[in-house]
Amino acid sequence: MLAWLKRFFGSFYAAHIDPPTFGPYATRAEAQFAAGNRAATVGGTVLETSGTPSMVPLIPAKVTLLVMKPIPFAEARLGSVVTYRSPLSQSSVTHRLVARDSGGFIPSGDGNRWSEANYRVTAGNFLGEIVGIYPFTA
Repeated sequence: MLAWLKRFFGSFYAAHIDPPTFGPYATRAEAQFAAGNRAATVGGTVLETSGTPSMVPLIPAKVTLLVMKPIPFAEARLGSVVTYRSPLSQSSVTHRLVARDSGGFIPSGDGNRWSEANYRVTAGNFLGEIVGIYPFTA
C-alpha cells in the first residue's frame, strides 16, 4: 500500500502507526458520543474530516469523526497520523508524517500519490496526534 513512500523517501520512511478505529457506528450521534468520551479520557478534541480520499483506506472518503490529542511537537514520531495547520490554506489537515529533515516533518496522505514535500510540519503549525477514528454510516 505505501510502498511508493519507501521508494520515494528511502531510509527516512518509517512504518506507519495507525490510530485505533472504532465502529462503524450506525449514526453520527453514536459516533459523536463515543468520540466525545474518548476525547474526554485523553484530554483531546473531536474533529470532523472533510470527506476527502487523501487518507483512504485508514480514514474513509466521507465525513468521519477523529479524536486529536494535543501532544508536544517533540513527541511527534515518523509514521504517526497528525493534524497540522496547512501553510498554504491555513486549514487543518490530517495526514501521516512520512519523513523528517532539518526543516521539520514531511506529511502525506496515505491515499495520495504524492507527498507535501514542498512544506513541513513544524512546532509552529503542529496541532496534535490522532488517537481515534470514528466512522459512521448515516
